[in-house]
Amino acid sequence: MISIQYLKSGAAVAALSLATVAPSVAVAQDAAADGSAPGVTGAEAAEQGGKAWEYTVMPYLFAPSINGSASLGNLDIDVDVSPSTVFDHLEAAFLARVEAKHESGWGYYIDYSLMNLGKGVSLPAGAGSVIADLDQQVLDVAATYRVSEGQDVIDVYGGIRYWDLGLDVIAPGPLGIDRDESWVDPMIGVRWERQLAEDWRAIAMGDVGGFGVGSDFAWMAAVGGAYDGWDNVSLVFMYRANSVDYETGTQGTSSYFKYDTITSGPLVGVAFRF
Repeated sequence: MISIQYLKSGAAVAALSLATVAPSVAVAQDAAADGSAPGVTGAEAAEQGGKAWEYTVMPYLFAPSINGSASLGNLDIDVDVSPSTVFDHLEAAFLARVEAKHESGWGYYIDYSLMNLGKGVSLPAGAGSVIADLDQQVLDVAATYRVSEGQDVIDVYGGIRYWDLGLDVIAPGPLGIDRDESWVDPMIGVRWERQLAEDWRAIAMGDVGGFGVGSDFAWMAAVGGAYDGWDNVSLVFMYRANSVDYETGTQGTSSYFKYDTITSGPLVGVAFRF
């Protein structure tokens, strides 16, 4: 088994990027009482002029660790990446998400992430070394629906998650492996929020997917909170874990590829609503 500390999984990237991770479009504590849009307080509805749609965008900083395993043909790799390793070797990153909520309770989000961990890391691997280069793109497209208002706000969502991985590994000896894999996972999930105080919310969310359609199985879980101390701006802080188990080809042949990792770590972001 070869040890490598330079792979990445999930939609997470340790970089300051444009993205949204479980932000609520607003606090829902007054919605039932005054007939305002779901997730928007009476004061916010007045400020917004009763508009039907609200959008949220959030840049955030994520510091993940990545653990698991990967296989490329007959090459088995242990994945053990610290946040400092990701920061040290990140060449490019871009994450962007648009989330929209309608007063009817329906909504959607589109989330795109691009990450490149550049070549040049040489790590011990038996008598030789391993150099890795990973390009990863992940696109989420999902519909959402608000099923509960009040102190507890619950949204359900469902859609697809598209993965595109490019992995270039130079193994000990003359063996060079360059693989590009892409797949689409269906996913379903739920997001929960509770108003703790005037400006504070607790947040938890999670989804499952894959089901053998793309990956064998995938899941995401996040828990944290938000501070809503400013008009249309919130500070969001969470701990997130993202897992994927993808396998293709015939084991023992050059066609075999397996990617089974968990990416987890804290994140802090600023959510802007308009």
